[in-house]
Amino acid sequence: MLLETSGKGGAVSIEAIPRPDGVDLAQWIKAYQGCGFAVTCDPSNSDRVKEMFSSVGVTAAVVGKVDGSRRLTLTQGKESMVLFDFASDKITGCDPSRLPACAEKC
Repeated sequence: MLLETSGKGGAVSIEAIPRPDGVDLAQWIKAYQGCGFAVTCDPSNSDRVKEMFSSVGVTAAVVGKVDGSRRLTLTQGKESMVLFDFASDKITGCDPSRLPACAEKC
């Protein structure tokens, strides 16, 4: 939703997503992640953001990168696939390219 509503895209490395020791990756990906966070920042601030989460006992990791592709690509090892192409796929339907020109100035 973050990528769609911002008009951005990105790539996420499945292996970089933190998970508890001994938990199967497929099981973890399917688990309810309502208490998880997806945040973005300038790469130069990544360590500071991770430290902020760590200071309150929350695991954080850099798992990907935002780009201008308008696609969410997942990578695992040498494989990759597009999960969402926001030129045609909708999650929220909030497409910033459809905003009136005056909304961009507000």
